[in-house]
This record gives sequence, C-alpha cells and structure tokens, in this order.
Amino acid sequence: MKQKIIRIASVIMLLAVMTAVFFFSAEPADRSQETSDGFIFKVVSVFYPKVKTMTEKQWNDFLEKVSNPVRKLAHFSIYGLMGVFSILSIISYRHPKYGIRCIFAWLVCILYAVSDEIHQFFSAGRSCEFRDMLIDSSGALLGIVVMTGICIIVRKRVEKRENRR
Repeated sequence: MKQKIIRIASVIMLLAVMTAVFFFSAEPADRSQETSDGFIFKVVSVFYPKVKTMTEKQWNDFLEKVSNPVRKLAHFSIYGLMGVFSILSIISYRHPKYGIRCIFAWLVCILYAVSDEIHQFFSAGRSCEFRDMLIDSSGALLGIVVMTGICIIVRKRVEKRENRR
C-alpha cells in the first residue's frame, strides 16, 4: 500500500515537473531572460544585499557573466528533479532489476529533453540546443543515480530490521 502511494505521488510530481518545463519552454526568449534575471536578482540579494545598490551597468555586467551558467544549472537541476521522480515512479516494482529500471527512467527523461528542445525551437527567439539536451540528460541521470542509491540503502536497512524480528 505504501509503495503504491509513493508511486502515485511520484507520477503526480513527475507530471508537475514536466508541466513546469513545458511552460518555461513556451516562454519567448525575452520573457525567459526576464524570468532568469529576476530569479538571479532574488538569490543574489539574499547572499549579497549590496546588489540592490548596483548601477544598471554594474548589474548588466554581472548578469552577462552569470546568466548563462545559472540558466544551464537550472536545466541540470530541474531535470535532476525529473530524474528523481521518474525513478521513484517505477523503482517500487520488484522486476526488472535496478539497472533496467534506471535505464527506463533515464530514457523517459532523455525523450522529454529532446521533445522540450524541439518545443523551444517553436517559441519566439528560442532555439533547439543539443548542448541543453546533454545537460538535461546529465541532470536526470544524477537524480536517478542518487535516488536509486538512497532507495537501495533504505531497502537494505528495512530488510535488516525485519530479519532481526
């Protein structure tokens, strides 16, 4: 029963992440850049309050340096989350083996990354980037590997505790 709840919740979260990615990808380039810049400002403001006193030129110079890495990290992170929820959606099944479940979860994420980049191609000012597909797939793989490792450790501890009884 608990596994079924986790599976259903994971599928719902996976679909929520996929939906968020879809809507971010549908944004025209200028709005996407504004969203990223606003996010960067909020995060930097927390760690470096003096950012609020920067001149427009200083802020633009700063953004020029950090915007692209932050955007790529966002790709990596959101697909990492997608990897976590994709593996949680199928890991509770006993068969097939972990490796096959991981490959299946990763393929789901890769296919979504490819479809996402194709979708972006049709959004104003956006492009389809192979590099982004690689970043997305890498993030998903890391999420899958980390979550699988956690699940294996938890399962072994539960089995060990049950064997003591």
